[in-house]
Amino acid sequence: MVKNAIKREQSQACLSYAEREHFRRSQSSMVNGQSSMVNGQCLLTSCYLPPVEWFTKLCRYERVWVEQYDNYQKQTYRNRCVIDSPNGPLSLTLPVEKMPDGKCLMKDVRISDHNHWRSIHWHALSSSYLSSPFFEYYQDDFRPFYERKWTFLMDFNEALVAKCCELIDLQPDIHRTPEYIADSQCSMVKNAIKREQSQACLGYDEREHFRRSQWSTVKNAIKREQSQACLSYAEREHFRRSQWSMADFRSSIHPKQGCENNTEFVAVPYYQVFQHKHGFLPNLSIVDLIFNMGPEALVVLMNSLL
Repeated sequence: MVKNAIKREQSQACLSYAEREHFRRSQSSMVNGQSSMVNGQCLLTSCYLPPVEWFTKLCRYERVWVEQYDNYQKQTYRNRCVIDSPNGPLSLTLPVEKMPDGKCLMKDVRISDHNHWRSIHWHALSSSYLSSPFFEYYQDDFRPFYERKWTFLMDFNEALVAKCCELIDLQPDIHRTPEYIADSQCSMVKNAIKREQSQACLGYDEREHFRRSQWSTVKNAIKREQSQACLSYAEREHFRRSQWSMADFRSSIHPKQGCENNTEFVAVPYYQVFQHKHGFLPNLSIVDLIFNMGPEALVVLMNSLL
């Protein structure tokens, strides 16, 4: 039945390749009783106009937590995005104010207004994508972000992500973390206990001591999380339980790391303005996908899931 449906669908000349591929995958998922969305949660860093890989997590996971209590790190997507340009990939970096002792929580990082970065970034976006199919259609949605002063980097990133989701009709369930999660601590503890219990060289008393010490760490984390007055009891309980199965992508989505080894993401080629000059550039900023593909951006994101 599915094969026949695919044949009928492929015979429709009015559908693009992306639409046909999306239809094929959706039909196969229906037959298998599965969908691209998993009943799980993931942990991401705050990013400036995040790459395509980052946005696929919004499509895959039921709930997404954005870390706000981690220490700000330079040379990451927190204040950098990569777009296409006539000369190849171009990095746009947001300047931030100096931090005492060089450390600052992500939620407290302030944007510096030096070097006229807003006009520089907007000029780079407009000059690079002016000839793209959908820049003129979406430019009025993005221009206001570069016409006003923003105080906190995380607020700016969050607002841009919300606008991008609105434009491509993506409705993710995104929340800020109520506290710092140390390497998805609860999942790590579970795995450590399993590994420890498999060691035949340890006696029962040693294993029990290890287990209790680990559970003590988890309980302390839960107590700190429940002390957050800004969250309701239901939200705190949901966050506490979610840590047991939370997928952590805070360090894996990074400008210096390729996406080739990601088992959940594949860079699906789509039309790019300068593709004729330097080929397809994978995993650029989400604006590259939006300006080039418009309403079909969500189809590309869904097809990028493995």
